[in-house]
Amino acid sequence: MPILILAALLVQTRRQSVTVDDVTVPQVFTIPFADSWAITSGVRVQLVGRLDGEANVSINDGITLDVRGDIDLVQYGDLFVSEALVIRYQPRSVRSGRLTVHYRVYWQTGGLARARGSH
Repeated sequence: MPILILAALLVQTRRQSVTVDDVTVPQVFTIPFADSWAITSGVRVQLVGRLDGEANVSINDGITLDVRGDIDLVQYGDLFVSEALVIRYQPRSVRSGRLTVHYRVYWQTGGLARARGSH
């Protein structure tokens, strides 16, 4: 009697980056997921830069980070129901600086494998 085994594989994208062009202006980055059939399970976001002032960075409206000064911050988050990664940058009192957002998305793919059962 054949036995069906459902296997899930955790896969990640390569690291990608977006740069906040003008740190004094609010910006939104929407990154759609390439594999719409896969189940997105998480994201790793790293903020790197320097801000003269304070700003908020939110990830899919679920995680909000307050940043200022020298920045090298890593945040992990769940994205189980999202179809895209949305990063919102909102300056509060920023006069100058630079900010780069590196991100890596993780997802699960389902695979069906057959295994032969013993009698």
